[in-house]
Amino acid sequence: MSNIPITSLPITNPLTGDETVPIVQAGTTKRTTTGAISALPFGQGSTFASGISFVTVGSSFGLLPSSRVLAAASPVTLTDSGTSAPITIGVAFISEVTVTTATYTILPTDGSVYVNRAGTATLTMPAAAAWLAAVGHVAPFQLLIQDVSGSASVNNITINRAGADTMNGLTSITITSDYGGYKLRSAASGLWVIQ
Repeated sequence: MSNIPITSLPITNPLTGDETVPIVQAGTTKRTTTGAISALPFGQGSTFASGISFVTVGSSFGLLPSSRVLAAASPVTLTDSGTSAPITIGVAFISEVTVTTATYTILPTDGSVYVNRAGTATLTMPAAAAWLAAVGHVAPFQLLIQDVSGSASVNNITINRAGADTMNGLTSITITSDYGGYKLRSAASGLWVIQ
């Protein structure tokens, strides 16, 4: 039987783990079972170590029992830099912005918008869905728009919608009181709720 090529041997039934197979260990041919081989933790080269864990980002890890897959939801991002490299965790931060110009389009990453202008100002909201998705804003997180000049009663601040979005069903709202403002929350695609 030693002259029969492996490809000529009969095909096995599904393996049970009790099958005996030859291995070469330290230059000597020995026997073991398929079950003993499958119970070994995954390792590199011929070195096996118990308790090894493998982590991947956003992809299947196969059948490695100690492995995990990392997944992230906005505002957290994960970057897998490859074998033996770190997994980088990033977080999108919201920003505070002070508006001194006559017009400003609020960015999806803006969290607080302070208007400090000696004149009227017109702001355009970001799309509700884009604001929610950009940094993972969830209730009770709010977008703050406020007059910090103390002159909104004379220099009104108009806040217009983006696209077909509405703010409590309105297409625009206006700050008309000194140091006044609005807190808004994106409730869903196309919908801002005034708090």
